[in-house]
Amino acid sequence: NPDVVEAIGKDALPQLIQLARNGTEKEVMHTFGAADIIREGVVFDHDNIYFICDSFENFEQNGNLPERILYQYDITDRVLNKLEKLSPDDQIIGTSQREIFLSTTEGAADLSLDAENLQTKVWSYNVDTHEKYDLLTHSYLTVGRAYDGVYYLYDPSTTALSKIAMMQDGQTEVIREAVFETEFCTYPYEVKTVWGKHLFIMYEIPQNNERTEYKATLQSIDLVSGEVEPINLRTDVIFGTTTPKEVEIVDETSDQFLVIASVEYIDVTIPLTNTPITLSYPYFHYALIDKQDYLDSKPNYIPIEIG
Repeated sequence: NPDVVEAIGKDALPQLIQLARNGTEKEVMHTFGAADIIREGVVFDHDNIYFICDSFENFEQNGNLPERILYQYDITDRVLNKLEKLSPDDQIIGTSQREIFLSTTEGAADLSLDAENLQTKVWSYNVDTHEKYDLLTHSYLTVGRAYDGVYYLYDPSTTALSKIAMMQDGQTEVIREAVFETEFCTYPYEVKTVWGKHLFIMYEIPQNNERTEYKATLQSIDLVSGEVEPINLRTDVIFGTTTPKEVEIVDETSDQFLVIASVEYIDVTIPLTNTPITLSYPYFHYALIDKQDYLDSKPNYIPIEIG
């Protein structure tokens, strides 16, 4: 909204911000335009950050579709480089060494198409040579996640868990035929990212035959054994009436997860030119937690204060 940008200034624009691990030394490294949206799936090495950005600047001229670009941001020189123009269906799903893995499902946004007939293609992009090559395809209704050079497939209709090496002609290996009981044989509410060799899946299980009441449950699947455990941690809502949600993992180190431990809802007035509006915005409070404590649902958080 141009009025918001004019009233608030650069704080209304998407930004790349650098912080020390304890939340200090905050510095804005790059400011994007008002028409830019940074998509999920940010990856990095020691020198660069790689991410997908959608530009809506020429939205109508592009057939009411954003221009989707894979970017590289050089941390040392602070230069933004355009690596590859992507299709609107491409998204980053993981990395291995110098390869970025992406997935594409053509027609996924077309509600007139039968989802059972759609296929998801997984392909690789080398950040040094800029070479691209296809890796595998699978049913769109089977959910895939990449982690540590392996592609994990979860079939919601059977709750089967498999894995495929991220290479051309990789062979499929079944980890477990059925991870859950039959009550979970429905499409999950959300399949999250793999962290610490565990796949996290959010289900909403009906609590009555009329399906008027549901119970949200976050499940952790061990990608080695296929064993499953519920995660019972919930965010602390500091201010507001919103129901506590599952504690989200944001990133990981070798022995800890970075999580959103609590949420604070604050009323913010946006000084629009004509009529200011006040909205309630969530502010996330981050913390570190030992991986085993998270998996055991023990809220032993080490808070991080963001300046």
